[in-house]
Amino acid sequence: MSSGKVHWEGKQWRVTDHGLESLPVHYVINAERLGETNQYDDENFADWPFHVAEKTWLDYQDFLRAFFIALDVHAGKYDPLSNTALGEGLARGLKRHAELLTRKQTNAA
Repeated sequence: MSSGKVHWEGKQWRVTDHGLESLPVHYVINAERLGETNQYDDENFADWPFHVAEKTWLDYQDFLRAFFIALDVHAGKYDPLSNTALGEGLARGLKRHAELLTRKQTNAA
């Protein structure tokens, strides 16, 4: 499934010449899309840490490691993220993922 040279591989994610790939599910984020942002209440934030946080199959810590490595490996291929947008995306993503885990635990009880 790998798309080009593998720069890093974790439990669920790998960084390749083309971007990010998940290993258990076919989910690819092309390098050109790593810098995508979203906006809410006039605040720009990094979209990927927020967007993938709701995936139930996801090892979020592994994704974050892969995402930061991919940002470094693919610098110049995507629109750069400001520190503020990156921090806000991480904060929103961590909150969203924590809510998902809480719901899963509540439903399992």
